[in-house]
Amino acid sequence: MKPLAAFLCRVPPGLWTACAIIAVSPARAQDLTEPTRDPLSIRVEPLLVYLTPGGRIIFPGTTQTSKDIDVEALNLDSPRLSPGIELEASLDRWRLQASTIHFEQNDREAASPVGRPVGDITLSKGDAIVSSLRFDWAQIAVGRTLLDRTVGPEDELNVQLSVAGGVRYYDLSMSVERAAGGRASADPTFLEPIALADARFTYNDRYALRVETSIGYSDFSGTSTQSWSLTLAMAWRLADWADLEGGYRILSFDLDQGEGVSAFEYRGSMAGLYAGLSMRF
Repeated sequence: MKPLAAFLCRVPPGLWTACAIIAVSPARAQDLTEPTRDPLSIRVEPLLVYLTPGGRIIFPGTTQTSKDIDVEALNLDSPRLSPGIELEASLDRWRLQASTIHFEQNDREAASPVGRPVGDITLSKGDAIVSSLRFDWAQIAVGRTLLDRTVGPEDELNVQLSVAGGVRYYDLSMSVERAAGGRASADPTFLEPIALADARFTYNDRYALRVETSIGYSDFSGTSTQSWSLTLAMAWRLADWADLEGGYRILSFDLDQGEGVSAFEYRGSMAGLYAGLSMRF
């Protein structure tokens, strides 16, 4: 596991800039108009994400130390249309957020481009293999809006800046089978605390830009995680109760579990374009 400081150096500088803006903005917003809020607002957004996995995996074994193998070498890097959902409840300045996304691809055939130990099997270059991957993640967080103001000559631009804290859960299942015999597999789960920052800009109550980023870290009981995520989204208001939203999401992670021959590791990312219908109640 890399030191936390080394991992933080991999986080794009723009994420730190966004956090800095959120931290200082309330002090500069005293001359802006605060809009009227509904006492309780609920938002539900079913979405589809065209996800592409990447990275390198170390499968756990029992008889030999495994070496890492690229997701591409297992033919598991093909994009898939993956379902997800976001839920949000807002009361005054407080916000409860929850979301989940499911990615899965099965029985991907390939000829191994490398030779190396993978779990308890030893692949030779050219071996026929069949691989599968399921990657689910979910998160829940409680946050507070630090800034909610309207600006412009006719109050046409609304600016919201929020921070939140919560947890992210990972549930993985992956396997590699060699046609000549032998199988390597892993089914780990992980839980990590996360911190989030969110900026939303709405123009004339019709068009919106949303930027959300998060960072997570945990290290206990032989299991460790490090992660960061970024969501960039544009939205168009279809009706008073519905928005059409589209954009880009990326989740980058280092997931480690166990030691020695039984160690599992997945250092990679899930990224892709997405679209969703955001409904308010």
